[in-house]
Amino acid sequence: MRLTSDQIAEFDREGYFVVDGLFDDSDLQPVIDEINDEIDRRARALMAAGELSRLYAEESFETRLTRITEETEKLYWSINSGQLSGPAIFKLLTNPKLLDLVESL
Repeated sequence: MRLTSDQIAEFDREGYFVVDGLFDDSDLQPVIDEINDEIDRRARALMAAGELSRLYAEESFETRLTRITEETEKLYWSINSGQLSGPAIFKLLTNPKLLDLVESL
């Protein structure tokens, strides 16, 4: 998939653009699983250190980090620091669908 001239112009003007439907569930689920595992690992460590009262394991992927952050921001900032670099994230960042778009820029 190549970018349209309108998308390139929007990127030049705004610094970003949105491409709906670029990735499907099979592209995203491994990343969700990897992030979930990391959130769980770090939440367990915070709980063991007495800095988190519970794991919020019943929460969905979409809400768990938010619930934990209401209690402590430590996990959020450690996840949001850009240090996650597992194989699923790398595979998504090097996905041919994404690279095709980036090459248009």
